[in-house]
Amino acid sequence: MMKIICNAKIYTADTIQPSATAMVIEGGKILWIGQQEDLPPYQGEIIDVQGKVIIPGIIDAHMHPIMLADVLEQVACLPPYIYSIEDIINALANYDASQRRWLLGWGYDEGKLKERRAPLKEDLDRASTELPVIVMRTCGHIISVNSKALAIAGITKDTLDPQGGQIDRDENGEPTGVLRENARNLVLQHLPTPSEEEIVKRLLKLSQTLASYGVTSITELMATVAPIDYLGLYRKAREKALSNA
Repeated sequence: MMKIICNAKIYTADTIQPSATAMVIEGGKILWIGQQEDLPPYQGEIIDVQGKVIIPGIIDAHMHPIMLADVLEQVACLPPYIYSIEDIINALANYDASQRRWLLGWGYDEGKLKERRAPLKEDLDRASTELPVIVMRTCGHIISVNSKALAIAGITKDTLDPQGGQIDRDENGEPTGVLRENARNLVLQHLPTPSEEEIVKRLLKLSQTLASYGVTSITELMATVAPIDYLGLYRKAREKALSNA
């Protein structure tokens, strides 16, 4: 059905016609765009957007969609949800870990936390001592884990730093729970491996989330610690989406 968008502030990204106030859409394509007073006599549903801004679809040129699809199901540990380590602990304690049996969070930045430091194992032990806990820093290169996760990975005072990584330690040489760069993999390798079906399901959810923010195209950098058929997964996700359309 034809849709006639009017009373809009449209940024076209066209140097010849950089702005418009109305456009006509049919079958997912723009048939006409221009100033509302010049609108031809199209027949269709008239949508008054009441002065809202419309822009072309956003292209994200640097993304790791499979990783992002994964963290969307984890605890968001950044503003406006989280402002302190105490907030992180409370959010993790309320996280449903019935599927993975791990408490997972992402996005903390010590510079934005009340305590001005990374969560340590003692902090995360307050969220759970029975389940392993991992909270990823916003950069993605540092994680904080609890005592259970350290035990699963076999990380002790005597564990050497892996090449390209660092295990943070206290004044007694004991691991603090903060693992940097390649040291992260000492714990991350123990996470359950999701099935292709699970990854495809997460990608479909991510697609809907991105679209809600106006992101219509992405560039996949294909960065991972294990070989994955990215293209095959995206094709399966597309086929699944089309079959559900």
